[in-house]
Amino acid sequence: MSTYKGIKGQLIKQVSSDPTNPQLGEIWYNTTLGVLKGYKTISSAWASGGTSSNGGSSRIGFGIQTAGIAAGGSLNPGNQTSVEEYNGTSWSGKTALPVSRQDGGGAGTTTAGVVWCGEGPGKLNTTQEYDGSSWTTTGAYPITARGVRGSGTQTAAIGDGGDTPAPAASNVSAEYDGSTWTAGNNLPGNRVAAATSGPQTAALATTGKDNTPNPSVSNLNTSYNGTSWTAETVYPLSLRQAVSTGTSSAANLVAGGLGATPFGDAVNKANIWDGSSWAAVADLSSGVTHGNGAGTSTASYINGGAQSAPSSYPGATQEFTNDFNASRTITTS
Repeated sequence: MSTYKGIKGQLIKQVSSDPTNPQLGEIWYNTTLGVLKGYKTISSAWASGGTSSNGGSSRIGFGIQTAGIAAGGSLNPGNQTSVEEYNGTSWSGKTALPVSRQDGGGAGTTTAGVVWCGEGPGKLNTTQEYDGSSWTTTGAYPITARGVRGSGTQTAAIGDGGDTPAPAASNVSAEYDGSTWTAGNNLPGNRVAAATSGPQTAALATTGKDNTPNPSVSNLNTSYNGTSWTAETVYPLSLRQAVSTGTSSAANLVAGGLGATPFGDAVNKANIWDGSSWAAVADLSSGVTHGNGAGTSTASYINGGAQSAPSSYPGATQEFTNDFNASRTITTS
């Protein structure tokens, strides 16, 4: 029979408190607690969070996992002005948007946010900033469109793509400085509702619908360095209306979305981009398309959207935690 000493070449050490800097795979006996413990990798997972009052579809999301905003959206019989804030546990109502809108771009924090474009009804080019309690209209976006996406901060945001009134998918991108938008270099391809995250100088725009009105979905993946867009390794799936969260163009989570079938089931797959390749992480508890989200590639949430397009719009929130290392009590189960 194998023993720990026979395998590792040493006995299990006894300590009165857990080591401050354990090595992965290390095991010890905590004499104070009277338990056997080890340092291991905890796999990525999704967990249920708070339910928003206005589930809706195509709400505009920004912020972090413990402080996020969901604004506007579509909930039969029409578009919404409602705004809710998430504190990592529950949702609460905030000051409504000055104009109803869905399927637009958003960036920033719960006290310094910005939304632009969308449909309300009619496609929009308007921009509104949020200070945590009120909304103020600022400079217009360069094109009038829905399905424009983006990320960044209230004073340094990037917008990309969109479905113009023609209708036609756009390859326009633009930078926001806190008051006005300036047209930037074009995307490598026309995109609608690309999953976008990261700061203005290091953003990533992934997937989307690549032509309209026909729902042809894309697996295109492009990074932005503050000046130009570069094609990167494609996403594992072709889809649209996914959610992306991240803090740079080399640390992004992309989850959910809708595949090639126009009104099929929502996707439950999630993948993380590390700057060169994609790695699958835990599946969503249930597929989501047209959802909103906020956070980083390691700690984020997806809220609302449709679980089975186009009829079911729950306000459920799913929270994501990526792989991490931690000390755990060793049991026989």
